[in-house]
Amino acid sequence: PWAYNAEKKFTQSIIAVTRAESPICGITVNHGEALATEGGRADYSEFLKVIENAGYEIQYLDLTKDAIPENCRLLLTFDPQKDFLGEDDLPEGTTSELTQLGAFLDKAYSYMVFVDADTPLLPNLEEYLEQWGITFNRQKNAEEDWIGNWQVRSSTALDANGLSVIADYEQEALGGSITKNMRERGGSPKVVFGNAMPISYSKSYETVPQPADSENGTGAFTYGSYYRNNHSRAIYDVFRASAESQAYGLMKGTVTADPIDTLGNYRLMTLTRESRTVGEGKGYTNVNDSSYVCAIGSVEFASNKLLGSNAYGNTDVLLETLRSIGREVVPVGLNFKPMYDAEMQESPSSSSSSSGDATVYYTKAGNIARTAVLTVLPAVVMATLGTVVLVRRKFRH
Repeated sequence: PWAYNAEKKFTQSIIAVTRAESPICGITVNHGEALATEGGRADYSEFLKVIENAGYEIQYLDLTKDAIPENCRLLLTFDPQKDFLGEDDLPEGTTSELTQLGAFLDKAYSYMVFVDADTPLLPNLEEYLEQWGITFNRQKNAEEDWIGNWQVRSSTALDANGLSVIADYEQEALGGSITKNMRERGGSPKVVFGNAMPISYSKSYETVPQPADSENGTGAFTYGSYYRNNHSRAIYDVFRASAESQAYGLMKGTVTADPIDTLGNYRLMTLTRESRTVGEGKGYTNVNDSSYVCAIGSVEFASNKLLGSNAYGNTDVLLETLRSIGREVVPVGLNFKPMYDAEMQESPSSSSSSSGDATVYYTKAGNIARTAVLTVLPAVVMATLGTVVLVRRKFRH
């Protein structure tokens, strides 16, 4: 453990008992999702706890039958194995799932979707998500037919196969605001994306490189921009794979191609925001009444193994994301309290002591030598004194 968050949990409890009713997180269950069964919910029980700890009440929804609850603020699709039904797939007069999702997001609410390198092609859902700047990277032939997926691998991954990718934190813009607390409180725990499918910006979005601004202290970053039919949207990176990462071809769990994509820096988690404008007199002004769509290219990201361990930062990422895209009062400002690190540290360089830096640490080799001396020296001194006393007593007689 590197920190504790008792204050935050205590505040969450106060909010839970004082709020009139909790906002609802609706989890879709009619597309073969992992959370559609009791066994699947047990396999991802830590994920469900995270959602509840963020202040949401969980309800499971079949969007072909169930209406989205009035108090629902977040819809979530986790590891879908079947596509969303379109208008042509339903009885006449029935509202399609994607039409319901669109109307839901028009109310300035949020949607999250989790996929991975084993997710089958989902034409209807993916066509809809492209309007939000999200494209799941698929292998396609010359005729643009789907022939498989891409799977991100890295030589710095946790496992020997390179599948448990340790992601790089985004530090700027909207994505940087998600990771800000984790980076500033120190430690930056590892955030892991297993069996990940890379994500790209949709072709309908303009890729905008933003240069560094030394006056405002911001670094360079890139985002995707979209304005059409009075919709103003922008997609931002939250986590990416490292520069040396590679993508392997994958089809039904079998590697079909060694890395023929070595682009690196693959997007593993993105967040799209739609900003809305309201008229004020003769002009317009941006108001903070946004919709969000978050895409995460790894189902394993939310596994019990990664969320149930203090060694990884996946839980913190989910909590920060859920609170950022939510519209309810939640205890965001109560940061984790890092535990004191009493481990001896090496001095970064010998120049530190001469330059008057605040803290000077001895070298590791020096610490070992001092420990040995302080352990042996008292015994040597006592043995010497004992010998002297014995010799003097002997010759005194």
